[in-house]
Amino acid sequence: MTRLRRGLLLGVLGLLILACDPLGLSSATDKASEQFFNRLLSAFYSDRGQQQIVLLLLDDAFLLRHDLHWPLPYQEQAKVLARLLHYRPQAVFVDLLYSHDHSRANETPQVLANVFARYAQQDIPVLLASTGQTLPQTNQADTLSELAKVTKPAIIQWDDQGDRYPLTVTGSDGQPLPTPAQALYQEYCQRQTCEPREMAADAPPIAVQWGLHTASQQPLLSNSQHCQLRSSALAETFQMVLTALFWRFSTPATLPCPYTLTLNAAELETTLPEERALLRSVLQGRLVLVGADITGAADRIHSPVHGQIPAVYQHAMALDNLITLQADYYRDPPSLGDTSLDVISIVSLVFAAAILAIVLVREQGWFTRLYLRTVLVILLLAAMAVCYLLSLTPLNVVGLGLLSLTLFRNHLEARAETREHIRQGEQS
Repeated sequence: MTRLRRGLLLGVLGLLILACDPLGLSSATDKASEQFFNRLLSAFYSDRGQQQIVLLLLDDAFLLRHDLHWPLPYQEQAKVLARLLHYRPQAVFVDLLYSHDHSRANETPQVLANVFARYAQQDIPVLLASTGQTLPQTNQADTLSELAKVTKPAIIQWDDQGDRYPLTVTGSDGQPLPTPAQALYQEYCQRQTCEPREMAADAPPIAVQWGLHTASQQPLLSNSQHCQLRSSALAETFQMVLTALFWRFSTPATLPCPYTLTLNAAELETTLPEERALLRSVLQGRLVLVGADITGAADRIHSPVHGQIPAVYQHAMALDNLITLQADYYRDPPSLGDTSLDVISIVSLVFAAAILAIVLVREQGWFTRLYLRTVLVILLLAAMAVCYLLSLTPLNVVGLGLLSLTLFRNHLEARAETREHIRQGEQS
């Protein structure tokens, strides 16, 4: 088989893989490209939203400190949330499901409902996690009635979005209900200037962009010496590129601490005036998310920047995207008709076809003085810039790069052979 036919065969095979995605090969490289660019852009992510959001964690250390078990008794939850609400945050989301009553002796969910009701009267709304479905046994909402009366629901489960973060989810009654990020963003927009079109129920899901640097106030609240130190964005980007290219030959990098300012529930128990003043400066007027990181009961997600972390951080980062980027948050491009193809997929196929055309031109010796590869690189960079400006997920550069290496293999081998012949001729 001639080089021309072999190159043509490889090119057609590559186009089929990108278009038809057999065995998920194209999807895998597309996902790798997206996560790679997410890590790169994380070093440049603005801290605008970070200054508005706080995350409160209930973890194993808190349980051990008070000799408690999970789930926490309602009385203990009421204490934690009362301490939090005392600092008057703008709104609170509790990432715990209250679908079943787990009351113990001498307590009921009403003790927790009383705390929520007291602060709701002071215009501090509390949102509770919900699945949006009814319980099959009782045909009632999945939040205990005592709590549902004094709180608002925020949907935390969806099945048809993959790893995308929707703004609304259709409940069992057919009505759109907000997710935690959207619900808290609506509360934020009650006091801030926001773009109203982000309130639309049919807004596309968020392709969450993660931030890298921990909050400037984090060292004041906890021991953060193990967290990644701030350096220049260019230096961090260069390090990320090297790590991505040579990860097999480098030691595993220490993952940075979560981007969102984080408090431990035990820190709310302080009685020192200076520490209480610090907590007030951190919590007052902020949007607070309460979550759990309990061994054996933790709900975790994967962050391309931070690895495995509690799922409540995803709600916080999606909210951060809405506050920071507003209408320009990252999203998938619209699909073409009823297919899974989108504009970015078509652009990737066009570039793959262009790569194949360059190979054929080189093999035939046509227009060798026209630097088509340079033109292709310029067009590729332009397409990536358009994706960035339109807040769309990036091109599958990993797949295109692998296809390019495969198609230009013969050319690279021929150049290597030429150099070897020249070297041998000089030695003789």
